[in-house]
Amino acid sequence: MRPIEDILRERFSLAIGLAFGTENVIDPLIKAADPRLADYQSNVAMALGKKVGLPPREVAAQVLKRLSVDDLCEPPTVAGPGFINLRLKNEWLARTLEAAIVIGPDGASRAGVDKVATPQTIVVDYSGPNIAKAMHVGHLRTTVIGDTFARVLEFLGHTVVRQNHLGDYGTQFGMLIAHLRTQGLTERPLTLADLGEYYKQAAERFKTDPAFAQAARQAVVELQSNQPEAVALWQRMKAEGRKHYTEVYRRLDITLTDQDERGESAYGPRVAAPVAA
Repeated sequence: MRPIEDILRERFSLAIGLAFGTENVIDPLIKAADPRLADYQSNVAMALGKKVGLPPREVAAQVLKRLSVDDLCEPPTVAGPGFINLRLKNEWLARTLEAAIVIGPDGASRAGVDKVATPQTIVVDYSGPNIAKAMHVGHLRTTVIGDTFARVLEFLGHTVVRQNHLGDYGTQFGMLIAHLRTQGLTERPLTLADLGEYYKQAAERFKTDPAFAQAARQAVVELQSNQPEAVALWQRMKAEGRKHYTEVYRRLDITLTDQDERGESAYGPRVAAPVAA
């Protein structure tokens, strides 16, 4: 559905051209009016009067003689020095609103919004949570913003590629693996709260204990070279983190699927070739 201002602007431009010639067509200056007086108002008569050398009220009268808005407006009136006031017809508003909520062939109302003429393929990034920690408000904010953009873009007809880039690799997991080993926690069931607390402890040890820092780095090497024990611990952490953020997404009605996830670990097997090159 076209904006009402655009429809009125087009009608006024045609009327101005008919009254004073196309060389004198200027912006009709359509704006919302004081609802006590009108729905819309055009202030074009003052500016056009200076251009054509006529009093604004005479200009307004000449424009109204050529203006065709009977289908959507009550008879326009001129107020003050030349303001043209327009009141929309109730029946036109009713028809327009009814048309806006008509259910389309896809079973959804488009509320009068047309699809874009040239659809694009657009990538939308989401929250990118660190799977070893609970999501914070920044993750929630970007999740909601990302999903809002994705829904709007799809509604407009674009192809949206959703992408949730997970923090699931790197030194932090080496620190956690080393901490679980040295504290005898490798067989203990893991919760997200546990992982958050263990991470704080491991990060402090990493800064103050050189031997622990070396063990953490070695654990990263083991993880990246697919050593079974390191990978098994990492997979348990991933499962617990994923349980948390998928539940958050479910409660927020976020439109991400498993296919939209791509963790940092997905690029591990691809690193060797560019490094070697």
